[in-house]
Amino acid sequence: MSPAHLPGVLTDGAARRRAATAFDRNFVVVAGAGTGKTALLVERALNLVAGHGVPMTEIAAITFTEKAAAELREKLARALDELRGLARARTDTAGLPADTEARRAYAWLAGDLGLELRHIEERALAALVDLDSASVSTLHAFCAEILRRYPRQAGVDPAFAVDDGLFFQGLFKVESESFLAEELGPRAPRAAIWSRALLLPGALDGVVSVAEALASFRLPSEATEAGALRPAPPRVVLGTEVEQILAAIAGVQRSARGVNPNMETFLEISARYLRSFLESGPRSMAGMTGRWTLAEYLGKEPVAGKRLEGCEADEVEEIADPAPMKLFLCDMALERARLAFAEGRALDALWRVRKLDPSWRPKQQGYYGTTVESEIRKLNDITVAAEARIEELVRPLRPLIEAYRSENDSLDMFGHNRDPKDDTVAVTTIGRSIILGSNSGFPGYTRADEYAAYRMRGILIAKYPELIRAGGNAGERPYNALFYAETTVLLRAAKENGGALFGRTLEVYSDRTMCCSCGQLLPKIGLELGNPIVTFIGPKGIIGTMHNGRRLN
Repeated sequence: MSPAHLPGVLTDGAARRRAATAFDRNFVVVAGAGTGKTALLVERALNLVAGHGVPMTEIAAITFTEKAAAELREKLARALDELRGLARARTDTAGLPADTEARRAYAWLAGDLGLELRHIEERALAALVDLDSASVSTLHAFCAEILRRYPRQAGVDPAFAVDDGLFFQGLFKVESESFLAEELGPRAPRAAIWSRALLLPGALDGVVSVAEALASFRLPSEATEAGALRPAPPRVVLGTEVEQILAAIAGVQRSARGVNPNMETFLEISARYLRSFLESGPRSMAGMTGRWTLAEYLGKEPVAGKRLEGCEADEVEEIADPAPMKLFLCDMALERARLAFAEGRALDALWRVRKLDPSWRPKQQGYYGTTVESEIRKLNDITVAAEARIEELVRPLRPLIEAYRSENDSLDMFGHNRDPKDDTVAVTTIGRSIILGSNSGFPGYTRADEYAAYRMRGILIAKYPELIRAGGNAGERPYNALFYAETTVLLRAAKENGGALFGRTLEVYSDRTMCCSCGQLLPKIGLELGNPIVTFIGPKGIIGTMHNGRRLN
């Protein structure tokens, strides 16, 4: 390219020419916004296509945003069309202004390289035709395109969608709430670990934060390696409390005179033990050597002395009282355990109520204060409010069940259930139809219900032999769930809907807690009925949702 074809007003013209025309090396262009990086990328693509005959479909032009990718594709189309037009018109390069990417490329291709104009025209036209299928896109779209081209090798469904973050946030919220509800619920599988972890302030938020970082790939991989995560130092956990005691001891040592020698020794050793705790934790306290062992120290009950001056004896003895010295850590642990328990109850109640009413929020009951006790009171108020909202949401369904009981004569003359162990009733709706069902021992259970249950049992035995024990359990757990109210109402709902529940989303309310057998078998029954999404609601709120043959929470 001759100097006439260079943007002479630019001091970096030579560097731009190298970046646009040299293809034997890689280039990194660092420049501010509006300095022509995209124009340079377009010019380089024109030279590569028309000068070296590289098909447009073999070029990847990657940007960071959808808007930039669309603009780049449009600029490439215009530049290719202009380049084709210049070659077709047999334009003379002498005196050609270098004010567009196409003109600069044409001057280099036809002038400096001396390419035949018909080749430039043909290659520009071919690239223009192939532009729609070329990889001119964002980094996310480019990666998605590769995965869709090779789904088997990548091990992904080619119909996947690129998440812009909203789906992840929603899914993480659902999964994290479900995880915590199980971990902190009545059947907590790791109760001992949680009981220790929740003693630390903010532990629950920390767990959720780390989980979100892991799930979103924001956490560096080295952080997950063995030994990367270590317990918080004692100074971080209880530094404030220990420093307060140390300051009180130092104050007595400065101002008090005539202190009993045993008290002086006790205060000195107390300070040593507490500093050791801050530096290395409780184990270092047991390993300290000195006048008294740790066991001897904890057994001492020194007095201030009769000749004390500079401070009150009560003040000295309160600081040196071995009971607080031994128990202050236990008191802190107990206080935080109570707070963790209140947090767990509130979280569980909030999770259950928001499954029924996602927009519900507890009302602020005024200022609670900043103490641990006030925080516990606040959490308990949230729990009570959430439980009340759950009761309010499920109450309208109860008259339906009571009416069903009355119609089927399941109440005695005093209005009490005749057979409490077989009295579960469930209700759902299909369109405008209200569907009720019961356990097989209930008077409203019919022969048609029994026939449908036995028919479903045969299907499940054939399809899911892993649920059958070696000795045979076709009439026992989990197959006894086939004759419970939740199954009855689903079978009746399928019959009402024409024999199946394809594409349906149902809520099934039952007035008793769901049994373990139901949790095992109902997802399989759902698959056989057309795989509806079914949410089960008990007296205390949502029990769980099933879909695709499994419980989602």
